[in-house]
Amino acid sequence: MSKPLFFIGLLMFFAAGCMRADRSSASPATQPISAAAADKCVLSQPIKSPAPQNTEGGPPSAEVRSWFVNADRSIWMFDVPRVAGERTKTAWFRPARTKLEVTGRRLDGDAQPLFVETSPSGEEYRHMFQPSIMIFPTAGCWEITAKAATSEARFVVKVNDAP
Repeated sequence: MSKPLFFIGLLMFFAAGCMRADRSSASPATQPISAAAADKCVLSQPIKSPAPQNTEGGPPSAEVRSWFVNADRSIWMFDVPRVAGERTKTAWFRPARTKLEVTGRRLDGDAQPLFVETSPSGEEYRHMFQPSIMIFPTAGCWEITAKAATSEARFVVKVNDAP
């Protein structure tokens, strides 16, 4: 893939993530967060860094962005705003030629599990970049777990109510 096409594709990926999902597909009601539960929610701290690699396997972009990164820096999740019931499009980096498996659960209340869709699958994708769509059913404190081969990451994030 040529560099201009790569950058156009990357722009389209992030631009589509900025569009909001249609709210007519009734999202579950959000539950209030108790003060005690909120105190127990210790959020993961993102880092400011260029991406580890571009989707063509070349050097990373020089642009510094906010990322959640595991301890051995093998799994990265792009830090984007998360709103209950809306499609959250984000980018991941994981070890090349591995399948990314993402799950999530609410820590401060009852909720259905996080909905996650990744494409293409890790076996087919030879580079580290992996796009995904996540839908958090409710606002609150959420733990996201990502696994790829022997690598694992756990990020605790806040999901906001829809405006």
